[in-house]
Amino acid sequence: MNNSGKQHIYKELDVLYQKYKKTHSHIGIFNFRSPRLLIFDPEICRDILIKYFRNFQATEFYGKIDRKTDQLFGNHMFFLTGDEWKTKRQEVSPAFTNSRVRL
Repeated sequence: MNNSGKQHIYKELDVLYQKYKKTHSHIGIFNFRSPRLLIFDPEICRDILIKYFRNFQATEFYGKIDRKTDQLFGNHMFFLTGDEWKTKRQEVSPAFTNSRVRL
């Protein structure tokens, strides 16, 4: 991915998603020197959010959002850690049942 600064990074991620979603379940990219994994398969997403949650909490975004001024993102599961993260994950887990993921 080559972010030339001419378009927003999320637009470039969408271009990658559109290009690879039908042929790959996931791809790897770099964010500067840090490797990142873009996952396209809903089953893999479900496994990460439910089965392997201990390995995916306290992301790089943790602590970067002021929860008092931005309550929406400050309480989002990707910005939480520990017991707060576990509680939020339990709230959203029913949304990732097999039938809902297929939809």
